[in-house]
Amino acid sequence: MNYENQTFSTFKNKREKEHNKPKGLKRSQCSALSPQSFDLSSHNFEKICSELLRNGHNVKFRAPGDSMYPTICDGDVITVMPIETAAITIGDIILYRHKAGVAAHRVIRMAKRDVPDFQPPALEPRPSVLSPQSCFILRGDAAVVFDDPVRADQILGKVTLVERECRRIDPYSFRATVCFKARRIAARLKRSILFQT
Repeated sequence: MNYENQTFSTFKNKREKEHNKPKGLKRSQCSALSPQSFDLSSHNFEKICSELLRNGHNVKFRAPGDSMYPTICDGDVITVMPIETAAITIGDIILYRHKAGVAAHRVIRMAKRDVPDFQPPALEPRPSVLSPQSCFILRGDAAVVFDDPVRADQILGKVTLVERECRRIDPYSFRATVCFKARRIAARLKRSILFQT
C-alpha cells in the first residue's frame, strides 16, 4: 500500500468513526441502564430514565420487543438523548412514558388537540374556551395501529443510535429510512387488499 492509499484509508476510517458518533455525546454524559437490574415496564426504570434525561445525560439500555423491527430489534442497545419537544420532527424515534412503562416509537404525525379549560360555574352558560395543546401520534415500525396520543410532558428523549452485534447503526440513515418507508407501503397495500376481499 503506498503512502497516498494509506493516508486515504486512515482519513476514511476517521471520518466513518466521526459519522457514527452521536452528535453532542460526551463520554461523561452517557449513563448505561441494564435491563438485568431493571424491569423496563417498572416505575423505577421510568423514574431513573426521566431523571437522567432531564439533567442532560444520554441514556443507554437494551431494548426489549420487536415493535420497532427492523429499525430496532429485540436485544439491541439503544442510546437516547434529551430533546426539546419543539425540536421533534416527523420520523423521529421518541422514548415516552405510558401507563405500562416506557416505549420507543416513531413520530408519524403531530397534532394540536383542543382541551376545554376549567371554568367555575356561572349563572349564565358561557362557551368553553379551547386551548391548543400539542400531541404526537406515534407507532412502532412493525405495528399496524397507532399508539394513544402522546402529550409533550410524556416525552423523555430521542433515540439517536442503535447498537446490534458490535455494529453501530444510525436509525435515520438513508438505508434505514428507505427500509422503514418500504415496510409502511407494504403494510398499506396489505391492508387495502384485505379490506377489498
